[in-house]
Amino acid sequence: MNTTLFKTSIHRFCKAITIDTSWPEQADHDPQEKERAERALSSFQNFLVTAFQAFHRVAERTVLSPYSVIYRWPGKQESRKTHKPVLLLAHYDVVPADREFWTTVPFGAEIREDFIYGRGTLGTKNTLTCAMEVAEFLVSEGFAPDRDIWFAFGGDEERSGACGAQKAAAWFAEQKLHFSWTLDEGSIVALDQIPGVSKPLTLIGVEEKGFLDIELMVQQNPGHALRPAERQAVALYWPRHWFGFHTSRSPTGSSHRWNVSLWTLPL
Repeated sequence: MNTTLFKTSIHRFCKAITIDTSWPEQADHDPQEKERAERALSSFQNFLVTAFQAFHRVAERTVLSPYSVIYRWPGKQESRKTHKPVLLLAHYDVVPADREFWTTVPFGAEIREDFIYGRGTLGTKNTLTCAMEVAEFLVSEGFAPDRDIWFAFGGDEERSGACGAQKAAAWFAEQKLHFSWTLDEGSIVALDQIPGVSKPLTLIGVEEKGFLDIELMVQQNPGHALRPAERQAVALYWPRHWFGFHTSRSPTGSSHRWNVSLWTLPL
């Protein structure tokens, strides 16, 4: 092992951890807090420039905002026309850290028994700096890739990615760029992830979860709860491809009771 290179890499990684790129809740409604949080994100972008100087001498850097920075590492002129580019993804924002639940300073990057403690060591300043370390080393060795290698780093992944990844994707679309493959955040190497497996294990993620808010609305003339309409609003607008249901009416004296049965939710 190259001890000097290893120590340098650890030093850079620890420096990345010490930059508090969390998004405080107050920043959503306090302009000063928002500005402070955005300055921290920009500070991390500037840190990459000073920390990985060899890479920045050959790469093209595009800053879309504090929430997004993009790099193009040009491939060899003779081969990049026949090789589609690839894209490496990561994010440099982190979840806020509650000091009460930490045994170390969350952004102190303390090294204890060969472990580095700090917010972002696993999500995902580790993969971001890993990609940059490899590129920095290869450039220093005179290596040039056969194809263009792109890097897209976001600063709001923990909140949704609307200002970072979404804007970067739109930028790539404007450039008419299509990638052979992309590599994003994955699982860590850890013990006891699956019962019965005692060795260190990492899980390969093949898709990304998302979220969707749906508002369903139907208008119907109101009625009394004792004598509801024969078909109530929920039944009128119930998406049949989400749920299977049927209704039946059973006599209960002078009024009627409706029985609704639901039985499937295919997600």
